[in-house]
Amino acid sequence: MKAYKPNFTAEFAMDLYSAGSVVLPELLLRCYSQLGITEMELVLIIHMWRLRQMEQEYYPSPEKLSAFMAADKSTIEELIANLIEKKVLEVVRQDDESLKRPVEIYSFRGLFEKLAEIWACERATQSRRAGETLEGLGEVYQAFEKEFGRLLSPMEGEKIVAWLEEDKFPPELVLEALKRAVLRGILNFNYIDSILRQWAKKNLRTVREINEYERKFYERQNLKGSGQRTAKVNRSRKEKFKDIYLS
Repeated sequence: MKAYKPNFTAEFAMDLYSAGSVVLPELLLRCYSQLGITEMELVLIIHMWRLRQMEQEYYPSPEKLSAFMAADKSTIEELIANLIEKKVLEVVRQDDESLKRPVEIYSFRGLFEKLAEIWACERATQSRRAGETLEGLGEVYQAFEKEFGRLLSPMEGEKIVAWLEEDKFPPELVLEALKRAVLRGILNFNYIDSILRQWAKKNLRTVREINEYERKFYERQNLKGSGQRTAKVNRSRKEKFKDIYLS
């Protein structure tokens, strides 16, 4: 019979999994700095939540908390005082059925109220942006149908939605890309997409930035062609964007 050889990696993984895990709100980790919470204070909160979830200890002493952090008792006491002053932590009294008397516990009600405010603001911003996207979608859709002289196909409609919602191109930039495709005489979604991708690559997010980028491009082209900064290249409507946005 083959001798059993323990797989230490597997056993470690099993022990790690069976030891449990601590649940933390993602919003807290992402937005703690907005609440004025320092990294040391955040680590303290995490340990307090760990003790609450894993050991049902709701009022850990500074001595116990200091054992898990690179901080002494006085530093822990100062961190707790800071959290109370910032109104993310408070000490409240709660009836303990086992002890038949009230006991003090740490409450994070203030922290959750502040997180709820951030969450509500984020949701409101998302709703406003969604409304703006829908409003912009209608304008862009109508402009495309007008220039193409026909109804757009479902795939073309999905492409416009992807530009606005997934790629986060502002409606005015999509309309500017359409304008350049019309001037070039190339009413092609792939060509319009290549224009938008080039703007994104150059980090151009406004019409003003795009116009400035094109102006500098043609200045360089003029200098290459004549060797003089004041030289000008005459272009027809179809040639205007021929060099800068190659199809």
